[in-house]
Amino acid sequence: MLGRIALASTCGIFIFRDATQLSTRPAPYAFESTVVGTKALTKWPACSTIYYSVELGSAPRNAAAVIARDTALAHRITGLAFHRIETGAPPSFVSYDTSGHVAPVIFAWVGADQLFGQKNVNAVTVPIVNALRTHYTSGIVLFNDDMNAAFQTDPKFANNLVLHELGHVLGLADVDNASAVMNYYLQPGTAIGSYASGDVTGLHRLYPSVCRAKGISREWPVLGTGPHSGTSGLTYRTALQREETWE
Repeated sequence: MLGRIALASTCGIFIFRDATQLSTRPAPYAFESTVVGTKALTKWPACSTIYYSVELGSAPRNAAAVIARDTALAHRITGLAFHRIETGAPPSFVSYDTSGHVAPVIFAWVGADQLFGQKNVNAVTVPIVNALRTHYTSGIVLFNDDMNAAFQTDPKFANNLVLHELGHVLGLADVDNASAVMNYYLQPGTAIGSYASGDVTGLHRLYPSVCRAKGISREWPVLGTGPHSGTSGLTYRTALQREETWE
């Protein structure tokens, strides 16, 4: 079961956590956040590239393939590009993004005791935004490895689960709508397998058609070196360095 709890803050970074709760929004789509003091939606910079890492230590055998399939689907819908990189173990939240720099999204499979105390959930997603919530800077998706058998044997469940958590990373919130991937309750056997019309409408509201039409992708972050480069050789630029180019 997936749900939503209150906004939290760590080192100036605002964090949303998936958890179990009784009520969600009865709508075809909903959004995680708005810019502080406005009704503008929090989103990734238009036409950008989201770098991500898959921690395979405890992951099911098909984990990387499912994530690659679902990020490709998200690319076609949003115009955002996704590029997998290799990194070490996810850093702690204290050190993960304290400077506000963009960092790679982490997908990892962990024990139920590592899901922020939410032991009866399939996954926990942590979208990370900057202090004013103008844009997302990263995210961490932790899957409950108790679900590995279902993930490997039920392709629809695997895709639904990854698409649901990816939806949170992109800015969609849970809804109470059984036909949607972003429905708060997903179990093996859920017959969806792809983003539904409400999910797609929500993603189209977040991300402009210009990127989908032109097939362009703006590199964000960029390859390079610097104080915030990791072993992957990526440099994560600050918002101020690229803000003027965002659409």
